[in-house]
Amino acid sequence: MRKTQGAPIQQVVSLAIDRDVLDRFRATGPDWKKRMNAIPHEAAEDLPTA
Repeated sequence: MRKTQGAPIQQVVSLAIDRDVLDRFRATGPDWKKRMNAIPHEAAEDLPTA
């Protein structure tokens, strides 16, 4: 991921997430979005590069 001044560049996308999954992340408290974003980021590390 390209970075600017140390911070990752993010892009807003529309993504359907099951309500129960969203509720569980929200229930974890502040920074739930950061924790939720970490999961696909970790998964992406295992993907082959083009």
